[in-house]
Amino acid sequence: MKVVIFGGSGFLGKGIVSELLKDESNDITIISRHAKPNDTVAKLNWVKSDLLRDANWHQSVQDADWVIDCIGILFPNIKKGITYRKGIFRPAQVIIDFLVTLPIDARPKFMFISANRGPFFMAPYMHAKRQVEQLTDNLVSDQVKIVYPTVMYDKSRPYSVMMALGMGILTLIPGINILMRGYEPMKRSRVSKEIAKLLCGEKSFIAARRR
Repeated sequence: MKVVIFGGSGFLGKGIVSELLKDESNDITIISRHAKPNDTVAKLNWVKSDLLRDANWHQSVQDADWVIDCIGILFPNIKKGITYRKGIFRPAQVIIDFLVTLPIDARPKFMFISANRGPFFMAPYMHAKRQVEQLTDNLVSDQVKIVYPTVMYDKSRPYSVMMALGMGILTLIPGINILMRGYEPMKRSRVSKEIAKLLCGEKSFIAARRR
């Protein structure tokens, strides 16, 4: 299975790559603005490309069975010009616009990493995610998978473990636990395993929003 991952060098992207590499038949390509790190696994393909500015990624997408959009930001940085539109919506829009130009019977399937729920202060983040979900209506429905993880944690990112621990404690407090439904932290490896299942045609709870 040929899988192209945008944002494959990010937190979730690394987890997905690690999971997919367990199957030697998988052919994985990462599209990134950054150069290929020296410690990258030899069998991992790497294309340096800024998808908003060049077309270096087009051929890899055309040859793929699946395209995964892992590009995203949790918080904007106005001083650096990083907004939810630039960090979430526009990359997905460019990818989808290109997919639409390909013949339907030769078009790779598309997976978008959305989010299950977001607190009130993350409303702009959730809005950007939902905008992309609407964009996928331009694709054939059986060629699209949207996944809805909650906050993820992994020991490679210590602060994510601390945050998950704090949220986990809140889910144990009567009254507050009701408000925490749909926010329960998920281990990155579990999310990656569920995504791998979907890529293989299996079902997963992560393919639907949960309350």
